[in-house]
Amino acid sequence: MNKRAFHVLLCSVLWLVGACDGAASSSHTPDDAASLVIADGPATGVVGNTSWTFVAGTSNATLTTTGHESIILCSQPLAEPCGFCESAHQVHALVPSALGSHSTGADSLNVRFATVTAEGTLTTSSQIAASAATVVLTAVSDTQLEGGLAARSDMEAGYEVSGQFVVARCTNHFEPAQGPSTPE
Repeated sequence: MNKRAFHVLLCSVLWLVGACDGAASSSHTPDDAASLVIADGPATGVVGNTSWTFVAGTSNATLTTTGHESIILCSQPLAEPCGFCESAHQVHALVPSALGSHSTGADSLNVRFATVTAEGTLTTSSQIAASAATVVLTAVSDTQLEGGLAARSDMEAGYEVSGQFVVARCTNHFEPAQGPSTPE
């Protein structure tokens, strides 16, 4: 695993287990999310004031609490179906894995817009919490998760996406390829 992938994975896991500030996304009411409309077609919008279109993504239930999925939506193809997202701008979601509609405020849905630096760093300051979000899961199988998403940030301009996605369901086991290197 390269250093960039490890940084992204580590920050994603920390965010999922609550190490990052989630207060912004949990203080909104279900009415905030009810005003969102999920567009037909692939998820598109802006992330970090940059035009963004969903291309590929992953879902992983092993990195979260029982009954939830960690979803990462990317604007670039993945090297392999369960590979790392190396897009500079990403959408991350922690979603209840049950079929149906899930919204911020009413459910334990958490959506963040993430910006990864050229060095591969993903920090809490580079993740903007969605003020309101709705995810509708329409199909969940052993190999993929399908649905739609609408999310926006009212705290910072330039963060809003809406549309459909299909992501691979993955079970990742992260182990170093070799032991720590020693100086020569």
